[in-house]
Amino acid sequence: TDDSAEVLLVVVNLDYRYTQSGWLDVATEELGVDPGESYAVHDLLTDARYTWRGGHNFIKLNPDVMPAHLFVVGRPRARGKAAP
Repeated sequence: TDDSAEVLLVVVNLDYRYTQSGWLDVATEELGVDPGESYAVHDLLTDARYTWRGGHNFIKLNPDVMPAHLFVVGRPRARGKAAP
């Protein structure tokens, strides 16, 4: 969305033969995340949940196991507030 309240991050391995990996750079400042702050990503394809910190995160995609990620990026919660 325009206000970054809902952000989808899609990562796909187009190489159907070999596992591909690398570092993914996320523009955290556009999400309202401070560089040292952690934030949640939830893979809608596997239901896996990860906590990332900063904008530089490692991704590995095996075409035989999981050739893609479809992440919903969670915004950091205000301190002292419970999750909805």
